[in-house]
Amino acid sequence: MSASLPSNEVAVQPTPTQLPTITSAVELDTGVDGSVYILQSGNQTIQVNGGNFQSGAIVGLGAGISVGPTSLIASNQLTASIVVGASAVLGPRTLTVTNPDGGAASRPNTLIVVKTADINRDCKIDLVDLNLLARAWNTVISDSAYLAGADLDGDVDVGGLDLDMLVTYMGLRLAVCP
Repeated sequence: MSASLPSNEVAVQPTPTQLPTITSAVELDTGVDGSVYILQSGNQTIQVNGGNFQSGAIVGLGAGISVGPTSLIASNQLTASIVVGASAVLGPRTLTVTNPDGGAASRPNTLIVVKTADINRDCKIDLVDLNLLARAWNTVISDSAYLAGADLDGDVDVGGLDLDMLVTYMGLRLAVCP
């Protein structure tokens, strides 16, 4: 009896049972309930809400943001520690979740990278920061009154979104000073 030649190997990728869904994400460490803002140059924890998450799911937020291991709270909620680098581009981010079985989902504009609202860098967000933002109000980068620190969203215009971010964090002391 002669032996037959070896067969070709076939690689089979399991089909995801159910694709994950992402409905929202919030930052948990600053004490601001439900904030979609993640601070540039900081370590934070995010909570991702949705459905069909699996243990070992991987979260991604793009360049400049490192994401640690996730913790599955329930099939509709997970948390992840993130490190937002000092050079991370300011603005909205697409969040992706990839389950171990290969199922993946993305949601654009889920979280927004912003500068710290501590404009004067005294480790608290208070009326001094609000005053600095007010002095730079409605200015653009070419104006002499423009204050880069008050441009929290980095769009070279000190306006309503910057005020919204400052108000979101008003009264908080920073756990880590910039």
